[in-house]
Amino acid sequence: MAIRLQQHGIYDFIILEKGSDFGGTWRDNQYPGAACDVQSHLYSLSFAPKSNWSKRYAEAPEIFFYIQDLVTDYNLRAFCRLNTEVLAAHYQAERCLWQLQLQDQSILEAQFVIFASGPLHIPQIPDILGIEKFQGKVFHSAQLDHTYDPTGKNVASIGTGGSAIQYIPEIAPQCKHLYVMQRTAAWVIPRDEHAYPNLEKKLFKKYDWFRKLHRTRLYWSNESRVVPIAKPGIMKFIQKLAELFIKYEVKNPELAEKLTPRLHHGL
Repeated sequence: MAIRLQQHGIYDFIILEKGSDFGGTWRDNQYPGAACDVQSHLYSLSFAPKSNWSKRYAEAPEIFFYIQDLVTDYNLRAFCRLNTEVLAAHYQAERCLWQLQLQDQSILEAQFVIFASGPLHIPQIPDILGIEKFQGKVFHSAQLDHTYDPTGKNVASIGTGGSAIQYIPEIAPQCKHLYVMQRTAAWVIPRDEHAYPNLEKKLFKKYDWFRKLHRTRLYWSNESRVVPIAKPGIMKFIQKLAELFIKYEVKNPELAEKLTPRLHHGL
C-alpha cells in the first residue's frame, strides 16, 4: 500500500510498526524450516518481481530479505515509525478523523487508517498445569531461542500445526528423542521442494513474459484446488492418496492410524 501511494504521487502518510524492523511474520518466525505455503513467484508483489527465487516455496530468510529489498528500493523507512505500537483507534465522526493512541501516550490523527496489524502474531502459549516447575528450556516456535541447541537432548513438541510440520523434520535428526504431542491429526501430503535451476532463473530475468506465464500458471493451479470442494468425488480420490502416503511413510500400522485424520480431506 505504501509503495502504491507513492506511485500515485501521495506522500502524506505514515507507517506505524510495533516491531523494530519491517518483515512481519518473516521477521519473527525464524525457526528451522520456516517457509511459505504460497509459491514464491505468486507470493511476491506483481509490480516488484524477483526472478531468482531459489525454490518454489521460499523459506523465511529469503522472503525476509526480499521484503528488506523492497523497503530499500522504495525508501519506505522514510515513512515509517518503528517500535511504535497502536493501543487504540477511535473515529471522531463529527470531525471525520481517526484518533490513534500510541504506546507512548501520544495521539496521532489521520483521515484514513488502514489496519494491517497481523492479529495472529501473538504466540498462543498453552496453560499446562505445573509447567512453571519444569527445569528444562521452554519456548514457542515464534520466539525461538537461537542459542539453544537441541542436539542430543530429549525434546517435546506440542502441536502438529503449520509451524510444527516444518520444524519437526529439521530438528528430529539432532534430538536424542523427539516426542510430538498431537491433539488432532492433520492431512499430510509430500512437500514440494522444487528448486529453480540457474537456467530457469536466467530465463525469468531475461524474458519477463516467461516469468509472468509461470506466475499465471501457479495462480490457476492454486485456483483449481477449489474444484474438489464442489466435486466431492474428486476429494475422496485425493483423500485416498493422502491415506496411502501416510501408510507408506509410517511403517507402524498403529501409529499410522493415529496420524490419519477422521475429518474428510479439505474440511
